[in-house]
Amino acid sequence: MRPKPSPLLARNLTSPAAPAGYTLIETMVVLSIVGTLALSAVGSFRSIGSRIALDTATDNLVSTLALARVAAVHKQQRVSVCPGDTVNGCTGSSQWQLGWITFIDVDRNRRLGAGESVLAAVGSMLGQLTINFRTPNTLSFNPDGSAWPNGHFKLCSPAVARRRAVIVHLTGRARVSDRSPQGYAIDCS
Repeated sequence: MRPKPSPLLARNLTSPAAPAGYTLIETMVVLSIVGTLALSAVGSFRSIGSRIALDTATDNLVSTLALARVAAVHKQQRVSVCPGDTVNGCTGSSQWQLGWITFIDVDRNRRLGAGESVLAAVGSMLGQLTINFRTPNTLSFNPDGSAWPNGHFKLCSPAVARRRAVIVHLTGRARVSDRSPQGYAIDCS
């Protein structure tokens, strides 16, 4: 014979009054953990976006300089690169991050004039990126491939602690570095 279960035990196992689900405290703990993780992910995405903007600007600048040098040698004419756009020409500004143009500088005055062909134009860079070059704010490549003036572009992003230099030698060769030409940290002030 089988023993009969006690009514107290049977009632506890099948009672509809037994609590089901999560408590308010458990829900709040889970939501706070998820919120913290989401906020840290947003910060990481901003940092990634700033790094991508810096990398893209560096690549665009190096590509532009290579194009200008090759065009100068190929066409046997001076080719200049300056901050500006195809509508206003060279702006004389030091804010390269607003965009730049590459053109055949027939009259050799480092300004886009009537009848001079634009070879390339790069638009404004995204983010809080700054790009600076020495004065004068125009870089020219001669028919032998040499550049004038030599110097370095400083690419700075305050959102990330990364800085780049695109160093242009008198020979016309451009290279990318995380240091100034003298080996010091890049000064973005």
